[in-house]
Amino acid sequence: MMMTFLLCAGLLGGPTIARLPVTEEGFDIHFTHSLSQTPVVMHFTMDHHTLYLTGSTSEGDGADLPYIRGVKMSMEYVTHLVGAQDGVSLTRPGQAALKPADLAQGAWTFSPCKDRPTSGE
Repeated sequence: MMMTFLLCAGLLGGPTIARLPVTEEGFDIHFTHSLSQTPVVMHFTMDHHTLYLTGSTSEGDGADLPYIRGVKMSMEYVTHLVGAQDGVSLTRPGQAALKPADLAQGAWTFSPCKDRPTSGE
């Protein structure tokens, strides 16, 4: 049985704007690196309390990149500054992409929701 967790997304310090189901396969956050102006994909998994950065892929070598695959770095949340031209999106296997700039611009936070995980297919 595959576990499904809920990822809460919203503006930093504000209410949750989106609640996204995330399976054990995890999710990716795509964006354009602010210095190198190259595409970056950060790979995450999660449980009901913690996010885990599990790697990244990028075409450049901007600050703090790339993260090595297989290293599981725990974090309480991840934040991205989202503007109209940043191209930030969140993707999950088999689901439509979330494009935060379509909803609101500013500092977005992605973190596990306080809800308990549910069983799913």
